Amino acid sequence: MPTSQDRDPAGSEKLRLEPIALAALEAGQMLLSTGAKISIVRQGMSMIAHDLGADRVEIRVGFASIELTVGSPERTITRMLGVGDHGVNMRLNHKLRELCVKVSKGDMNCEETVKALRDTAKETPRFHPLFVCFAAGIACATIRSTASS
Repeated sequence: MPTSQDRDPAGSEKLRLEPIALAALEAGQMLLSTGAKISIVRQGMSMIAHDLGADRVEIRVGFASIELTVGSPERTITRMLGVGDHGVNMRLNHKLRELCVKVSKGDMNCEETVKALRDTAKETPRFHPLFVCFAAGIACATIRSTASS
């Protein structure tokens, strides 16, 4: 069944907003899960959406979800995506930010962007879980000892 998104009264080539929105949302979700500041998440999502073809980009970032509205002169769509676990992974954060810049140079389309996001997440090295537990324990002990002084 055709929707209002499928009709193009001007007869021009339609801009497919759905893949643009999903690529930008996935980038935002990944950035937020690495511990990026909200301004960085918004900037990365905006770069991707604009440079994949959206004329209008509006973003709402919350703790548990991200909402994105992308539009062209003829139509807009709004999509929301839940955010999973939050953590800190500056290696992945910087790789994702570099990818946002690469997309902004016009080198990639929506499908290539999503594939690159997923590949970056898989290929970026992570610390061993025991090391993370040890480091978190030291951080907690330091905070506790400075709070008692």
